Amino acid sequence: MNRLIARPVHAQCTRRAALALSGALVALSMSGTGVAAQDETTLRIARPDDVRALNPFRQANNSTSEVTYQIHEGLVTVTPEQEIVPVLATEWELLDDGLTYRVKLREGVTFHSGAPFNAEAVAWNMDKQLNGTPPGIAAGLIPPLSAIEVVDEYTIDFTLEEPSGVFMAILAAPLFMIVDPTAYAELGDDNYDSGPSGTGPFMFESWSPGENVTLVDNEAYWDEANGPEVDKVVFEVIPEASARSIALQNGEIDVAFTVAAEQMELFRDGPYNVHEVPSTRVVFIGLNTADPILSDVKVRQALGHAMDREMIDAFIGPNGSLASGMGVDGALGFFPSAREFDPDAARSLLDEAGWSAGSDGVRTKDGEPLEIDVWTQASYPGEIEALQVVQQQWRDVGAQMNLVRLEGGALYSGLSEQATAHHEDSAMVPEYQGFVLGSGIRTGEVGYITERPKCDQGPRGYGRYCNPEYDEAFNLSQSPASVEERLVGYERMAEIFHDDAIRLPLFVLQINVVTSDKVEGLVLNPSQSLNLRGVSIAD
Repeated sequence: MNRLIARPVHAQCTRRAALALSGALVALSMSGTGVAAQDETTLRIARPDDVRALNPFRQANNSTSEVTYQIHEGLVTVTPEQEIVPVLATEWELLDDGLTYRVKLREGVTFHSGAPFNAEAVAWNMDKQLNGTPPGIAAGLIPPLSAIEVVDEYTIDFTLEEPSGVFMAILAAPLFMIVDPTAYAELGDDNYDSGPSGTGPFMFESWSPGENVTLVDNEAYWDEANGPEVDKVVFEVIPEASARSIALQNGEIDVAFTVAAEQMELFRDGPYNVHEVPSTRVVFIGLNTADPILSDVKVRQALGHAMDREMIDAFIGPNGSLASGMGVDGALGFFPSAREFDPDAARSLLDEAGWSAGSDGVRTKDGEPLEIDVWTQASYPGEIEALQVVQQQWRDVGAQMNLVRLEGGALYSGLSEQATAHHEDSAMVPEYQGFVLGSGIRTGEVGYITERPKCDQGPRGYGRYCNPEYDEAFNLSQSPASVEERLVGYERMAEIFHDDAIRLPLFVLQINVVTSDKVEGLVLNPSQSLNLRGVSIAD
């Protein structure tokens, strides 16, 4: 794949330029006749999944944002300590009207194309997210805006329709990364993947789908003190966990992501750095409420009661930890919402719903078996083990889980296509019944993981769920009211999640990463936002 956007020429003396000049002077002093070539440093990272797109308006799943976040940046970000800090914004304030956020932007920043970063670019990005055809994937997260005003070259106002206490936190999510309007206009929606341009520390070089993505350092990166410490980053796709471990042992890669817990033991006593960080990502079974079987809340509740999460936790071991709801302890607004393990209650609910015990152990109703097809990628360590446990637990109460394993991006594209079709024609029933996804907290609050009001989700609402009472509670949780009042909204949301059983938590994922001991400076974020600024490879 050819790179379509040329690297801009800048006059400033950068890290690489300084190193190259130093090398040249040494070579000249030694030989008097030539210049020695600078050795290129490449950081090789192996992951189970490829990016699904390089267009932030279209994709921001974790495997994608790990890459696009090196190319693009947001106005603000969240630290590993869950603190909101400036990036392309330098400061912000809520004006006296209680609705307008005034954001000051960083001066002297350029996109990789050489175009200037300014308030006009930010306004274009927000308009593209909200009003594009189709809207960007962040549109469902951003509180409704009544106006976007460019105050001056480096100041922009966002005026909300209703007060919000989390607007800046939402802008910290990887879904809202600033794209280069000039490059986007040149390439268009469908071709932006061939030359993405942002303000980030690394620039796009190539993408071979299913194989690798290659980035090179941005020599003109605005934050010289925290810029790239390697010349190139290659994200390799190695689906099998054992193959990633072998590649690391053989020196073929420098970093292995998503290492299975049992394989972590191979590296503890060797020349490696072992990283084990509890994430904020909950792996869950989502249920399609538009499905004829799962539209009955008693069936959904029964499936929740049939799940023994302590047994799940025992089976997955160090790959994760017990999940008691949509969120993690310590996150603002977290309240347990998982249904308690009670197989007798599950059987009673299925009886009430008209599902009779069958001779083969699978219940039937009107001659149809109680079978639930669950779509999964099985890409998380411990996921298959957890699902096999639940499969048996459901069978114990008379429900048959059929695991449908989809490779690559087929899970997300299938869910999106089916949900979109149902959104456009409610008579069309999506093919999927259940689906396994992971959702992580990127803003320090569970409002991110529980999404926007369900009735406004449109095609992004894979569960096809709408409950105005939930939406009302959500709006309270996101309001600028006191924390105590907002927690009332969060608690009510958890109660509704429990009662309506639309998501059945499996476990909280642990981040298991192993690097060569030559890799320095890698700090993992519980939100799984990957930051390669300052990561280096020692000689």
